[in-house]
Amino acid sequence: MGVGMQIVYLGFAGSNQLEAEAGAQFVRLERFGKLISGCHLAIEACGFRSGNRLYDARLDLITRGNDLIPVEHCTDEDPRVALRAAFDAAVRWLEQPSADGGLADTLNRPARPVSRDASSDRLASLTQRGETNMYEHILVALDCSESSKRALGEAIRMAQLAHGKVTAVYVVDSSTTFAYAGEFDPLALTRALRIDGERVLEEARKLMAGQGVAGTAQVVETDGLSEDVASCLRREAQRVGADLVVLGTHGRRGVRRMVIGSVAERFVRFSTCPVLLVREVQPAL
Repeated sequence: MGVGMQIVYLGFAGSNQLEAEAGAQFVRLERFGKLISGCHLAIEACGFRSGNRLYDARLDLITRGNDLIPVEHCTDEDPRVALRAAFDAAVRWLEQPSADGGLADTLNRPARPVSRDASSDRLASLTQRGETNMYEHILVALDCSESSKRALGEAIRMAQLAHGKVTAVYVVDSSTTFAYAGEFDPLALTRALRIDGERVLEEARKLMAGQGVAGTAQVVETDGLSEDVASCLRREAQRVGADLVVLGTHGRRGVRRMVIGSVAERFVRFSTCPVLLVREVQPAL
């Protein structure tokens, strides 16, 4: 059984070198594939020490029984050192013997569907002890790309684990529509984009309902010519009080796809809440 990983950056945009290090460390967890189905790595720029920026790495393991197991936080001035320490802690935790059956019971119990009606005793216990930082309200940005569909699926999965809710938004970039004013009627183009957005969001509503996740979906528009898509998303995240924002990284641009894509990097740089970037699957060569 395979193990999957998602990476969240908070307060900085990450780097190719950091993702390469995370990938190299992730290989260490693959031998535990019978016990865990995935993990979420969160790396946060969390302050300064002696004038140097500090980075906090947190690794949450997802068991085959759909429990979320938080691993101890690891902090260092070098984010690569912090994430290596987080994976070291995860491996130690997975390798530790279980004298009372607690560890074995947690990891080996049969997988069960997670819904808002499922027992939350485990989650409540972890939260009371301050051992986990769950995402109770997740904002996901959608367009018509495959990456945004994957982003929605990941948002729903995390909401199931946290017994949270999802707000799906489709952003219409009003400023971009006027760039095509010489070829199209901007108002007619905006109406067409709204219709396209409602179609995408209706599919999202059906998917959330089918998975038993509470959620809402709406079309939002940038504020005139002065606001870009990334700023509009930040405004919506603040308005709904989002604990996490999920974005696809390869949304299409142009007349028919004026929503996600390169805005993801800009959003990450200025976001005040965790951001989960979901890449589009690249076709095999």
